Amino acid sequence: MLKLRLATARARGAVAVVELDGRMARAAEWRQALARLGLAPPEPGSAVLRRLDCGAGLVDEVLVVGREPRLAELHPAGAPPMVESLLLLLETLGFQHARAASCEERAEEALVAAEGLAGARILLDQAQGALRAELLAWPALAPDVRELRRAALLERARVARMALGPIVVLVAGPVNAGKSSLVNALAGRSAMLVSDQPGTTRDLVRTRARLGPWEVEWIDGAGWRETNAELEREGQRRVAQAALECHARLWLLPHGAGSAPADAIALRSRMDEVADRPPGEDEGGVCALDPAEARVRVRAILERELRLPAEPWPLAGGPSALWDEAGLAWCRGLDTTVEPEALEASVRGWLDGASDGRAH
Repeated sequence: MLKLRLATARARGAVAVVELDGRMARAAEWRQALARLGLAPPEPGSAVLRRLDCGAGLVDEVLVVGREPRLAELHPAGAPPMVESLLLLLETLGFQHARAASCEERAEEALVAAEGLAGARILLDQAQGALRAELLAWPALAPDVRELRRAALLERARVARMALGPIVVLVAGPVNAGKSSLVNALAGRSAMLVSDQPGTTRDLVRTRARLGPWEVEWIDGAGWRETNAELEREGQRRVAQAALECHARLWLLPHGAGSAPADAIALRSRMDEVADRPPGEDEGGVCALDPAEARVRVRAILERELRLPAEPWPLAGGPSALWDEAGLAWCRGLDTTVEPEALEASVRGWLDGASDGRAH
């Protein structure tokens, strides 16, 4: 069997890495497949530049790297059309996409798309066996201790998924509360149109910007006010829908303006316009004219409200973590009260990808 694996993200990049694996194929089959690419089997440890016809009129030079007998890498240009054409060509030659089976392989596969350093460290620790070591220790524990371990694992999963990001934050509030100005300050660029004219922002506008170690997707939308304008009311309806899908909602309140909804985080805005305020009154406020201070304050607020640590993950040798919906569903559905032998079989089944791992 000939296998292929895209070892880099599908997004645009300078170089992509495509792994070709013929270790489970006959030697003749491996040589024939490479020959149809115009390549000879590369020697382990070698790296040579070769011209490759990817079909559909696309010709590219690729670096061919030999890793071990019948295991090689192609390093083409990372433009998505070129990469997709190469993958299609390899499929016609009999290469099949490798399926990540074990827990470690699944973590390594997810590592390709990790957006930040913390997320990459989390997945690397799991690829190196942190989750396997944690779960295989459970059968030897008393059932009540297993439940405590599961609760701790699920809490780490919550933080891990925030670190893998993005954390979605809706910036809402009345018209002219300074929402777009604040998002621009947090993003460090003019991502949103800013105007003194009420109702400038009608549709939802999203922008990505890091806040310390956290990848955040900021959503700016129509400000709240009573209106009969259908377009503005539709904008407000979209804000209400976004509120159901975000991790946190910042409700900006200019000085002297009302109160925030019970399920939103109140934040005083436009503090630069408040003259002679008593000492300490700006503790819950923010000024978009000072982006650095705004980022510090908003980061502290989100970490407090979302129960996030200031540093998401240790630099090396971090703990176990679940990182996707499939892992969370498995962990929540696992019966930890069964006999140790049955629990170990279920855990190993899930770790090795042989089953969903549920104990019955």
